[in-house]
Amino acid sequence: MTGLATELHRAVATAEPRLLACSGAWAGTAGREVVGELVDRACHLHPLLVRALATQADAPLAAPDFDPARWREVQRYGEADWEALVRLWGGYSRHLARLLALLPDGAGERPCQRCPDPPVSLRVVAETELARLYAGFARLPSG
Repeated sequence: MTGLATELHRAVATAEPRLLACSGAWAGTAGREVVGELVDRACHLHPLLVRALATQADAPLAAPDFDPARWREVQRYGEADWEALVRLWGGYSRHLARLLALLPDGAGERPCQRCPDPPVSLRVVAETELARLYAGFARLPSG
């Protein structure tokens, strides 16, 4: 999982300054909701990584339910302070990269239950969440 950690750290180092430099429409409600969803996705991945570190290697992992639209709605990211939101996302994502790097060999192959889906490996869960993160980055303005 070290490769994923390096990849995430590099992506955050590139995206965070671009986000902080955004102004105007992109730093408005729609942009805040995109960054807010990235924060929520980090929050969703975090307990899985901690459980993978804190439990026996043969213990099953379970992901809590996650409804991105509902999470955005109740947290009202469109009203959040832009800089504080971006820094929250950046700090949380760097922490996730650190946790990914701490996982022992083989941890990525642990089964993870995401209801109602069948179990998949922790690596697949992490890769899926990182792919969603990168899709969010693709929406960033250039320059």
